[in-house]
Amino acid sequence: VLVLTHALAHRMAELSRAYVREVNARSLTPSFLLARAMLEGGCLAYDLTLRIAEALKADSTSTLPDLDEHLTRVMHGAKSKKWRPNEDDPEAVNILTVLDRVARELGPAFRQNFEDMCEFAHPNAAGVLSSYGDLDTVRHIQTFDAEPARSMDGDRVVSWHLRTTVVALAVFSTAQTLRDHQMPRFISLCERELFEQGTWPRDVSYPRKPA
Repeated sequence: VLVLTHALAHRMAELSRAYVREVNARSLTPSFLLARAMLEGGCLAYDLTLRIAEALKADSTSTLPDLDEHLTRVMHGAKSKKWRPNEDDPEAVNILTVLDRVARELGPAFRQNFEDMCEFAHPNAAGVLSSYGDLDTVRHIQTFDAEPARSMDGDRVVSWHLRTTVVALAVFSTAQTLRDHQMPRFISLCERELFEQGTWPRDVSYPRKPA
């Protein structure tokens, strides 16, 4: 859990720096792509806190194997079959499944926010024709613009992806706070499993005494 969340923090920091560069450069599509990627990272971190909360609520070590499998798929999984040559190689978790779990907790507007980003990130109407040209329906002429963000209403354009970025970072930060609060109890639950399975170190007292 700690390794995954630390790696996610590095990814979110890198994406954030890239987002700032692209926004300052008045880029359009890259800003939407980066905002969506940050929202996915925030979802993954928040979903992990939900799964830990479920394990703690159950207060049973029987919940840990499923969590372990999920972590294995997230950390070591891949989508391409070429990247999974062995039969037991883990398949990556579908980020849309993760996003839907988080949306059930945070509300439907969260899911809609992601879908808005996808409209610009994919080669849909918003991401291609509407972004790089303007159709004159009277003269039936399409006028293209290679740098649309520079000619469009800046505040209106930026507000779309900026909103998602703010939400993504807020969700990620909240997940970190929740996880810090969860960790003492979660560590105790994991230690209990080691003890129940007979793999607890012989030279360490159980339960461990607080430091």
